[in-house]
Amino acid sequence: MKKWLSILAILVTFLTFANIYYGNLHSHTSYSDGKLYPEDAYNYAKNYVDVLAVTDHAYYFEQLINGKTKTYLTKLAAEKATVEGEFIALQGFEWTSGIGHINVYESLQWVDRNKVSSMEGFYKWIVEHKKLGQFNHPISVFGTFNDFEYYPQADLYMNLIEVGNGNWSAGDVINDEMLKNYRVALNKGWHLGATVGQDNHKPNWGSANEGRTGIIAQYLSYDDIMSALWSRHTFGTEDKDVKVSFSYGNYIMGDIVKEPVEKATLHFEYKDYDNIDYFALISQSGTVVEAYPRSDSYSTDITVEIPDGYEWYYCYIKQNDSDEIVTSPIWFQKESSIYVNNVKYNNNAILFDIYNVTSENVEAELKVVDNERVVSTEQVSFKPYGIKSLSVNLGKLSSGDHLIKFLVNDVFIQSQKIFVKSYKKTVMIDILHENDHMDELKEFGQFLSENGYRVLYSKRMLTNLKDVDILIISTPKVDGFDFSKDLLAPEIKALSEFNGEIILIPGSDETYFDLYKQKINGKVIELEALYEMFGYTTKKSVNKIIIDIGHMNDYGTAKLTKLEDFVKSLGLEISYASKLEVIDGDVLIIQNGKGYTEKELESIVNFVKKGGKLIITSKSDYRNGGNTKELNYILEKIGLDTRFNDDQVIDEVNNYGARYKILVNGVRFYSPCSLIVGEDARILLESETAKNEDSDGNGDAVKVDKVVLAVEEQSGLGKVIILGKSIFSDYDFDYNKEFISNIILN
Repeated sequence: MKKWLSILAILVTFLTFANIYYGNLHSHTSYSDGKLYPEDAYNYAKNYVDVLAVTDHAYYFEQLINGKTKTYLTKLAAEKATVEGEFIALQGFEWTSGIGHINVYESLQWVDRNKVSSMEGFYKWIVEHKKLGQFNHPISVFGTFNDFEYYPQADLYMNLIEVGNGNWSAGDVINDEMLKNYRVALNKGWHLGATVGQDNHKPNWGSANEGRTGIIAQYLSYDDIMSALWSRHTFGTEDKDVKVSFSYGNYIMGDIVKEPVEKATLHFEYKDYDNIDYFALISQSGTVVEAYPRSDSYSTDITVEIPDGYEWYYCYIKQNDSDEIVTSPIWFQKESSIYVNNVKYNNNAILFDIYNVTSENVEAELKVVDNERVVSTEQVSFKPYGIKSLSVNLGKLSSGDHLIKFLVNDVFIQSQKIFVKSYKKTVMIDILHENDHMDELKEFGQFLSENGYRVLYSKRMLTNLKDVDILIISTPKVDGFDFSKDLLAPEIKALSEFNGEIILIPGSDETYFDLYKQKINGKVIELEALYEMFGYTTKKSVNKIIIDIGHMNDYGTAKLTKLEDFVKSLGLEISYASKLEVIDGDVLIIQNGKGYTEKELESIVNFVKKGGKLIITSKSDYRNGGNTKELNYILEKIGLDTRFNDDQVIDEVNNYGARYKILVNGVRFYSPCSLIVGEDARILLESETAKNEDSDGNGDAVKVDKVVLAVEEQSGLGKVIILGKSIFSDYDFDYNKEFISNIILN
């Protein structure tokens, strides 16, 4: 009886989902570089999938078969293979170039790279023929479509994108780069449904692995399947029969909501025989919600406030067997003929794309607002489906948060948040005139950078001093070339007109020191006096070490016995703190903590600024282990640029027993995250062989060219050592002892 009740419960749950059919929308036969014929592909695939599209490479199509085109013959085979209610066969072709590959569906006409090689040319073709298109395997190896440059009219037809692609049996076909480019395309303005294609070149159509495109349709008919694909009612999956639903009222994944909405409740459902381990709702603005259901069924309602007139949301799911599922987005767009996307901030300017989504000529008023300050108002005009890349100078922004709003005819259509780091003053250090004390001054410059000053170095001549507040010139050293030591006439003129403060540091060439004093009206001080002026002091000795154990940290006293014994053997004091409201030591160690109060954060910042040393660690995102967001907030509060990456570091070469047990210069890191290195950080440990991956599948890991696991940054009079994982546990201590000694004592 219980067994039948369990089966009934599963059936009732399944009934809450719309009809989901599973397809493979990317495959090949001998009509290009695959095997056998379309008839064979369809006949084989009907045993594995509900829908198969044969999309052979178009550059093979010049050759006719018995006087008939390959598209025509494939279409005939598809029509014969289709049995509505059982199997739908689709026909298409793949356009390939170095810029990218695109599938076009249900078209007897075709185009290849020999006829049209540019993206603009292809988009003109698909607009003219009004066919459905899909961006294929968007990774750098195959091309990313000129970084998904946006064409508003082509957006009507390019409605699908592969978030996964591959023919290997393991089925791990959804990868970080495709997911990243999925978001890039959405942020550029494209409206795309998520798919997974097997890209078969072997006779294994549909059976290569469990990679599928889930298609939500009323019925398994040709018209309903094509309608669903045109409407982006799809999801990409590495599980062949998972059921997911993502909706807002009567809208489902792939739909565009154009009714006025300020707050929306998004509904998500999941059902499968494998547990869902991780769920994330992701938007243009970032990750909205994360959850760890660890159940074979999951349902949630998430209420979101729509931030402006253009926003999208999609769901990312990871199962306990590491299979991934990605839904198509739901878009919320205010009714408008003009939209703004691809917004970036650079050097006091906001850059963006603005475009017309209608077939009419359009004029409108564009207003750019910084917080409540109107920065720019201008009339913009567009031809049908016209697009422009514009920039607006915001001027020198005050420090803190800025919300840049774009209003089209007073409709709030898009926004961008900007955080501006404040600078006390801009300091320029001269490096062009055989200057003495260069090594010391560059270290001093790093100290200034880490303590709220903007530091510049002269590049060609001492003439561009417009934004400089303090100019430091160390006069020439004894050796070197005399012609490099001389101040040129334009430099002397610029220095005489300079309104800021000039500091002259005496160099070893006394003759040139006297010449500089004659030609420059500056304040002469020794190097030590300069350091004292800015609070730059010599290294502080270490007496007491404090270890944070009150914030769900990785290791407590029971697993830090070797560290404690070592510290005491050096004659130093060690203590453990549950709260950090008062920090009465020289070194503070935080191992992946969370839950810090504002008072504690203020205490940590003051501790560092006044000369303390902070050693702070995170860990990998495996099962969301690292407290990345909160730890990065601490680094931000201190004023550092380095950030913990939300990733996992792996190394197949240099490890101590498993690929997540990383060895770098003999130092052991057990399942670390990588570091996104700030401009002013000094790298302590980096790996030539390690790589990083998005272990939690959230899509927020930043791909790094080289894995860095330890850096040092100055802040105020203090120093911060940032590690991708705690290296202090009894398990690792003996191997890491030398490095630990260096970072604590030096």
